[in-house]
Formats: sequence, structure tokens, C-alpha cells
Amino acid sequence: MASIAPPDLEAWLIAWLRPRITDVPGLQFGNKIPNQYEGSYPLIVVRDDSGAKQSPVTFDRSVGVTVYMGSQQVDKPSRDLAARVFALMTDDPGMLYGFASGSPIVGISDEGCTGPYPINDTIPTASFYCTFEYTVTSW
Repeated sequence: MASIAPPDLEAWLIAWLRPRITDVPGLQFGNKIPNQYEGSYPLIVVRDDSGAKQSPVTFDRSVGVTVYMGSQQVDKPSRDLAARVFALMTDDPGMLYGFASGSPIVGISDEGCTGPYPINDTIPTASFYCTFEYTVTSW
């Protein structure tokens, strides 16, 4: 039997989100905060926090997403963008295997999807965080 590794969920989610949020000037995506990032442009960071193997071809994955945008004093634009991201990343069946091209996601655990909620960060921009739980396949 061949070895089956979990899919690169960060890369797929970033590629899936990018064309769905095109109306935010200067918006960038990544799986890490760039060095010396100070909030001069909006940023969405998608991070795969791993999870358990469920079967020979399926894995549970926890994903954290942080949205950085605007100022801490005027945080509504950042919160609104985070809410949009939350809605997109819980789009069942729109983002699932068989519906979205190349999707490795076979299930969304609603109980594991939380946020968006504000976080305190050293970056002088408004920051909102969401979590998501998926079942994914590499098959």
C-alpha cells in the first residue's frame, strides 16, 4: 500500500479564497506573517494546525485564519472582512470535494468553526481570528 500524506490545505485554501475576495485593495494572503509586517496592507494568514489521521485516506485538520486590516481604533472593516472569510470557509457544499475544483475537504465540523473574534497583537492594526475544523483526503 502506498503512503498517503495529508494534503497541503494551506495552499489550497489560499488559492480558493484569493479569487473570492477581490474587492479589498492591496489584500495579500499567506501562511505566515511576513517579517517586519506592520499592517500597511490588508493581510489574511491561513495556518494548518494539524490534526489526527482518521482512516488510511482521511485526516482531521484544524485551521486558524487571522485577518489584519485597518486600525485598532477603527476595527469594523477588519471584522467585516473576517466575517466574510468565515462565511466562505464554512461554505458547505461549495468548498467541498466534488463541488470545488481540486478540493481536499470532505467535511466541515460546524462545532469546530469559531469566530471571528478580536485578538490583541503587537501589530498596530485590527486583527480578527477564526478557527475551522475539516476532514480532508489526499485520495
